Amino acid sequence: MGKRKPARYNSCHHPQTKQAITATLTESYGQFVGRHEVVFIVLPLLVFGLLGLGILKMEYESDVEHLYTPINSQAAQDRDKMKASFPDRTGTNYNTYSLNVEDRYGEIIAISEGNIFSNTSTSDMRNLVDTIKQFEVDFEGRTLHYSDVCARASDMCVISGGFLLQDDFLSSLEQRNVTYPLWNDVDISFFVSGVNVSGEVLQSASVMKLTFHLRQDNDTMQEYALLWEDAFISNMSSLSATFFPIGVSFATSQSLGDELNENTNGDVFWFSLSFTLLITYASFVSGGDCVSSKSHVTRAGVMAAGLGILGSFGLMSLCGVKFVNIVGIMPFLVLSVGVDDMFLMVSAWADTNQYGDDWDIPKRLGHTFRLAGIGMTITSLTDLVAFLVGYSSVFLSVKNFCLYTVFGMGNAVLLMPVILSLVGPMPKDDHPSPHNLSEQGDKNIYKVEDECAPGSASRSTSSVSTLNRSELASTGSFAVSNVGYVSTNVT
Repeated sequence: MGKRKPARYNSCHHPQTKQAITATLTESYGQFVGRHEVVFIVLPLLVFGLLGLGILKMEYESDVEHLYTPINSQAAQDRDKMKASFPDRTGTNYNTYSLNVEDRYGEIIAISEGNIFSNTSTSDMRNLVDTIKQFEVDFEGRTLHYSDVCARASDMCVISGGFLLQDDFLSSLEQRNVTYPLWNDVDISFFVSGVNVSGEVLQSASVMKLTFHLRQDNDTMQEYALLWEDAFISNMSSLSATFFPIGVSFATSQSLGDELNENTNGDVFWFSLSFTLLITYASFVSGGDCVSSKSHVTRAGVMAAGLGILGSFGLMSLCGVKFVNIVGIMPFLVLSVGVDDMFLMVSAWADTNQYGDDWDIPKRLGHTFRLAGIGMTITSLTDLVAFLVGYSSVFLSVKNFCLYTVFGMGNAVLLMPVILSLVGPMPKDDHPSPHNLSEQGDKNIYKVEDECAPGSASRSTSSVSTLNRSELASTGSFAVSNVGYVSTNVT
C-alpha cells in the first residue's frame, strides 16, 4: 500500500472563535454607521456640545488637606471628635495652640538691608500694617476689612509679632532691655531673624515676620476668610516696591493650593500647543489634495478627542464632581489615546482602497471596524478598567481625576465612529478595482478577502498571488487570504 497523504487543514471548517465573533459584531456596527452617517455626525456634536455647557457649573476644590489626606481616615474621625469637644473660638478667644483645624492667615516677611528696628524701617512697617488692615473685600454688597474677619482675643485683632511695632517694645529695645530669645516670657525668635545679640541682649535684626490671623468659627466667616486671603494676595502683588522701601515677601494659608492651581492653569498652554501640533501632523501625514485626501478625517479624529474631553468636563460638572488640580493632566491622556485610535481607524480604512467602487461606504466601514475595532476595544477597556480601579482610592484628588479620565476616554471612544462617518459624503479614492487589474499591466498584486468565499477553490495557501492576464483567464475562481503580500505561483 502507498503512503497515506497527510490530511490537509481546512480553515473553512474551523469553528468561530470569540475573536471572530467580536470581529463580526464590530463589522456589523461599522456597516450600521455607514448607513446612518448623518446621525453619527450631527447627534454626537449636539449631545456633547450641550454637555459642554455644564462647565458653567464647574466647582473647584483646592484645599490641599482635603484633597491629599485619606477620606474618613482615623485622623479625620478623631479631629471631628475634637471639634465636637472643643469648639472653635477664633472669633472671641484665639489661641494658636487651641486650633483644631488648619489656621487661616495672611503673612508677611519684611527684610531690611540694615536694622529692621531703625526709625525708618519701623515707620515703613507700621504704614504697611495699616495698609493691610484697609484691604477691602466685596461680598454680596457688603465691604469687609481685616477688622471684620480677623481672629480676636481680648476683643482685639490678633497679629502674631505685632507687639514688635508697639512703643513699649521699641522703647525697651532702645534701652537695651530686650533679651533674646525670651523677652517677657515671649519667644521672639519666632518673629525676628538675622539678629545681632550681645550678652543675650538683642541689638538689632534684619528680618521681621507678621501673621494676620483670621476667624473661621462658622461657615460664613470661613468664606470671608478665604475671600480676604485672595484680596491680600492681590493687593500685596500690586503694591509697588518703591512704596515700601523694605523688601517684603507674603503668603497665605492657601498659597500651596494656589501654586498647584497655577501650575494646572499653565497646562492649558501646553494642551493647546499639543492639540495644534497633532492637527498639523495629522493633516500632513494624510497627504493629498484638500478634496480627495483624508486630511479632514484625521483632523476630525483630533477634534473628536477634544469633544470627548469637553463632554467629560461638562458631565462631571453637572454631576457635582469638583475639579481638582491634577485633573489638568486628563486632557493629555485622552488626547493621546483618542488620536492613537484615530490613526488605527484611518489606517484600516486605507486597507479598503484596493476594492475601489466595488465596495460601498457601509461595506468599507464594516471592514474598517472589523480590522481596527478589536484592538481599539481591548486597549480602551484596559485603560478604562485601570482608571475605574483608581476611583477606589481613598484620596479625593485621585478619585476625581480617575472619574474625569474614565468619562473622557469613554467619550473619545464613543466619538470614534464620527471620524469615519465623515468619509460618507467625501469623494471615493481612485484605486483599481479587482476586476480592472488587466488595465493596470501584466503584473498586479491582488488581494482576495476570504478563502472560503462561495464558488472559490479550496486552497490552504495564505498568501497573495501575483497574476498576469493569462493566469487570470486560466484560473477562473481563485482565493487568497489577506494575511500578507507574499508572492506565489498559481497552479
